[in-house]
Amino acid sequence: MSFITVSLIVFACVFGGAMLGMLLHSVLPNHHLSSESKDIVKLGMGMVATMSALVLGLLVASAKGAYEAQRAELTQMADLAAQLKMERIFYLNLGEPFLSRRPGDAPFALLADKSTCIHGVLPTKRLRKRVARM
Repeated sequence: MSFITVSLIVFACVFGGAMLGMLLHSVLPNHHLSSESKDIVKLGMGMVATMSALVLGLLVASAKGAYEAQRAELTQMADLAAQLKMERIFYLNLGEPFLSRRPGDAPFALLADKSTCIHGVLPTKRLRKRVARM
C-alpha cells in the first residue's frame, strides 16, 4: 500500500471515532459522564500515548542500527576496492603485485608521501602521476 492509502485509512478511522464519540455522548447516561469516568479515560489515553512513544523509540533505534550496519559494510567494501586499486596500480607499473598483508604494514603510505620508498620499491614517475590523480 502507498503512503497516501495508509494516511487516508488512518484519517477515516480517526474521523469515524470522533463521530462515534459525539454520537455516544448524547446517548450515554449521566453517571457515565462524571468526572471520575473522565479521569479514567484520561489515564487510559496517557498509557496509550506512553506505549506509542516507546514503540516509536524502538523503531527509530532499530532503523539506526540497520543504517549503521549498512554504513560499516559500505565503508569496508570501499576500503577493499581502494586497496585492490592500489595493488593493480603497483602491478601495472612495477610488474609485480604489491600485497601488504602483514599486520602493521601501511598499504597507503604512498598516498601520504609520494616520494617515499615502500618495502624497497621506489615508485616510478608514471605511478606518482596516477596516484596524484586518484
